[in-house]
Amino acid sequence: MADLPERLWRWVRLRSRRAFVVVGALPSSDAVVFCDRLCRGEVLSIPIDADHPEQAELIVVVGRVSAQAAAAVSRLRERAPAALIVSIDDDSPAVYACHAASDIVDVDIAVRGLPPSSASIEKMLEALLDLDDRTQVVR
Repeated sequence: MADLPERLWRWVRLRSRRAFVVVGALPSSDAVVFCDRLCRGEVLSIPIDADHPEQAELIVVVGRVSAQAAAAVSRLRERAPAALIVSIDDDSPAVYACHAASDIVDVDIAVRGLPPSSASIEKMLEALLDLDDRTQVVR
C-alpha cells in the first residue's frame, strides 16, 4: 500500500496523454482483435482519442506494415516529431514484403508478441514512463 500514491501518480500521468493507433496494412486476425481492445481502452491506461497523428503524444503501430504503407509510416515521425512511437508486432519473419514498424522507422519502444502478454504491456507502460521522465529532465 505504500506505493499506492506513486502508482496513482503514474496512472494520472499516463491518462493525461493522447494516443493514436495505426493498424498495419496486412493485419492478422490477432492484430485486429488486439486493436479493437486497444481502442476500447481495455489494454492501456492511455486514451486512444487523438483524431490525427499531429494531436498524439503516443503513436501505436500494430501489426506488419506493407512496402506500400512504409512511406506513410515514415511520415508519422515528420507529422508528429514529439510523439513517442510504439511498435507492437509478432516475432515471425517478414512475409510478403511486410515488416515491423521498427524495421521502417526509429521507434521508441518495440514490443514483440501479438497480442502482447500482460507482462509485456506492463513493461511497455514502465518504459513509456521512463522515456517521459528522461524527456522532462532534458527540457
